[in-house]
Amino acid sequence: MSAVQLLTRTGTRAHRSAPAAHAVADRRDLLQAPMALVVAFAVAAPASILLAAVGAWGHPVFLLVVLCMAAFAVGRACDLAGSLLVGPVFWPFFDGFDTHRWGVLGWDGRTDAFRLGLLVAAGALGALAGRLRAGRYPAAAEGVLSSPASSGR
Repeated sequence: MSAVQLLTRTGTRAHRSAPAAHAVADRRDLLQAPMALVVAFAVAAPASILLAAVGAWGHPVFLLVVLCMAAFAVGRACDLAGSLLVGPVFWPFFDGFDTHRWGVLGWDGRTDAFRLGLLVAAGALGALAGRLRAGRYPAAAEGVLSSPASSGR
């Protein structure tokens, strides 16, 4: 077998035929908790700065929706344990820079508990959506796209 074939091979025959092997391969590709924290921080900080730069401070619902969408996107790349850490990373940026100014964290009781819960739920729903997509489209989860040229049509 040539080096090109080894590099472009999608997996062994056992990997392609065993459905349980897909779950193991998908888990390896997902971000674990330590890396999920890093990626969440790397997304939350610029998103918060961007929202502050466009002057969205007066619209907390809009800010929360945008950050929930970003948390969902980060959660899609994480395993479930890592996705549960995405919301608590996003919340200080939302609370300290978008709701309260100058990085001062404040706790407003039920309101902040609800906001924190929404951010955690967005990350967890992202992870669940990513797993559903990987289960429904295993070839796409492996990075193998079928095209008419590759299928011989």
